[in-house]
This record gives sequence, structure tokens and C-alpha cells, in this order.
Amino acid sequence: KALHAPTWPSWTLAALKTRRVVHFLRIAIPMTISLAVDEWVYQIVIVFVGFKIGGIGENDDVSAQCVLFHVWELLWGLFYGFGHCVQTRVSRFLICDRPRDAHLALRAGMMLVAAVVMFFGGTVYVLRRSVAAIFNPDPLVIATVDESMPLFILAFACSCFFLIFSAAMYGMGSAFPSFLSGAGSWAVTLPLVYVLGFKAGLDLEGVWLAVLAGEALKGIWALVAILLTNWQDAADQVIRQAETATRDARYGDSSGRYDYDRSRDSFLSDWSGHGNQFAVYRHHTHAPIPPGQTRAGAAGGTARTHAQPIDI
Repeated sequence: KALHAPTWPSWTLAALKTRRVVHFLRIAIPMTISLAVDEWVYQIVIVFVGFKIGGIGENDDVSAQCVLFHVWELLWGLFYGFGHCVQTRVSRFLICDRPRDAHLALRAGMMLVAAVVMFFGGTVYVLRRSVAAIFNPDPLVIATVDESMPLFILAFACSCFFLIFSAAMYGMGSAFPSFLSGAGSWAVTLPLVYVLGFKAGLDLEGVWLAVLAGEALKGIWALVAILLTNWQDAADQVIRQAETATRDARYGDSSGRYDYDRSRDSFLSDWSGHGNQFAVYRHHTHAPIPPGQTRAGAAGGTARTHAQPIDI
């Protein structure tokens, strides 16, 4: 149906320019590593639980940990789509120079997170013994899952909020959440699992107390980063990155000159949707915006860009 044609003509080898590939890898590699280190931590925790250290490692503990891990993955799958939606919306609003709407998208995501945690977390907690019995009918395993479930739900809630905050930062083009994820999982969660679960003799409850501490700390770090974010500056950065990425491919000429106003209008129209779903803005500056400068700087610091709605 060629629905992509108005905003994306097609992919060609000309798109594989060094700076584009480098920019893509700067985002993709940290995200991949972040996901890997998160998953590996839980696998290592299961291996730790399998060792008979400090009384932990009985069959019921290992089985209960596996049950909780599988329930975690099921809940995560139900929630993960919300994170992608927030990331997409934040990125889209920022590239349209609508930082206020991007902020509202994050707030909406946070409310959805709260609803998901209360509904799914509450359901799993109420049915915790029945859920455990689906995976393992052993009464000892069910009892162990029952004891650890409150900490499990709290850790899941903290992890969900961390994901939403991370999605917003990824939408800004930042790889900082990958650092937070790795630091929280490997520098906090894993050492505490050994200390609380094994040395302190808290068994599986100690393991999930450590997981809760790690997820809560990651959530707090991410929240602080969001609170310190200047959303207008984030929008400026995203627009500059987008303009740079398509400058030569779509709007350069034989003399090497570049029509900044035309580029900006096209970007804002292409990324703002079609029909009346989103407002589209045409930006007028006092002078063309050279690469590496902000709009305020290009205007001599006297005025910011003025946005005027246009009909589509």
C-alpha cells in the first residue's frame, strides 16, 4: 500500500553513512548490553541459589526461584509494550519541538504503570499459591513462593517505573539508562544477593530483598535524571540530530549548501502525523541554523524560534 511513502521514500545503500551507523550503534549497543546484563543477573542469581551456601540451595528454594523468575518474565511481557509506547511518543513529540507534550506522554506512561502494577501485581499476589501450583504442585515450593511474593511484587513495581523512566530517556537519544541498569544490577543487586541470601541466612527472601534494593535504587537514579532534564534542550538536541542525519541525503545541493528552513519544515511535518491527529508547526528563525548551534544561539541569543500552526 506504500503508506510509508510520504515520510520515508525507501531504504537505499546511500543511507549507510558512517556518522549514521555510528549514531545508531551508540544507541543500539548500550541497549543490547543493558538487556543482556539484566537477564544475565537473574540467571546468575538462579545459579547462586543452586549452591548450598548458608543453608540456601535446597530443592524447594531452587524451584521457588525458578517459579518467581518465570512469573517475572510473564508480567514483564505484559508491561513491556507500554515502555515502547512511551519511548516512541517522547521521541516523536521532541522531534516536533513539543517538549510539553513529551513530558505529558511520560506522565501518562507513569499512570499506566501504576495501573498495571496494581492490577497485575495485585492479581498475582492474591492468587500467589495458585500461580505457584501451576509451575510446581509441591507444597514446600508453594509455601516458599508465598513467603517471597510481597518482596517480588515490590521489586516488580520498582522495575516497571525504572523501565518507563528509561524509555523516556531513550526517546531523547540518551544511553544513560544502560549505565544505570548495569550499575544497579551488578554493583548492587548481585552483591546483596550473596550477602543477604547466603551470608545473612535470609534464604530466598534475602535474594528478593536484594533484587528489590537494586530495582528501587535504579528507579530513584532514573527519576532524579528525569527531574533534572530540561525538556526544551532535549527537543533541541533531538531536532539537531535528525536534521544532521538527513542533511546530505535529502536537501543538499551540488554547491554543498543546505536549506535549513526547508529541512525543519519537512521534519516537523513528516514526524507530526497526518490529518488532524497532531498539530504541525512551521518554525521561523532570524537566520539559518548552522550545525552545532542551538536555535537561540543562531538568532544571536535574542529570541527563540516562533512556532506557528499550519493546516494540513
